[in-house]
Amino acid sequence: MFSGQGFAAVVQDIRGRFRSEGTFHPAESDADDGDDAVSWVASQPWSNCKVGGYGCSALGINQVMMSQRRPAALKALLPQGPGGALRWRKFSVLVSGVPEICWAFQWFVEDANQRSQPIPNVDLYEALKALPHADAADRVGSHPTDWRDWVTRETGDPWWDKFPFFDENSRRTSRHCLSIHGTTRS
Repeated sequence: MFSGQGFAAVVQDIRGRFRSEGTFHPAESDADDGDDAVSWVASQPWSNCKVGGYGCSALGINQVMMSQRRPAALKALLPQGPGGALRWRKFSVLVSGVPEICWAFQWFVEDANQRSQPIPNVDLYEALKALPHADAADRVGSHPTDWRDWVTRETGDPWWDKFPFFDENSRRTSRHCLSIHGTTRS
């Protein structure tokens, strides 16, 4: 769609997903990798140094996190469904500090494991019947995940500081993230 309109289109996987190098940790490297990608695209001989982002869900969250670095070449974003980028809704796994156990556990085991492949024939809901829930991934023999860290950390834990979640209450962040056509909405 974009290249048909005269734009150069670049597709980047999130670190450690599918054919991308590295180890996947949800949201952990989005800001750094996005900033690097924008700089790389802007430095290419075919680039006009104006970069935009587009994507839904995790790719929308990635854009919000990356935009907080304010890469000079980043001129437009179209994040769709990036609700998990909000500070109180951490990747939609924790909502106001409460784990979304059922869907989030399945997501970590099937989609967010560090090998990008689900484990076969496992009753995930059976694993959640036992406590503690933090041990559920181990009980089903999951590939390595960040499940335990995400569901055992209090919302104020400094561990969360490594994630540039969007703080919708921050006037400074809101002003830059909601700038439209040179005007600012707060």
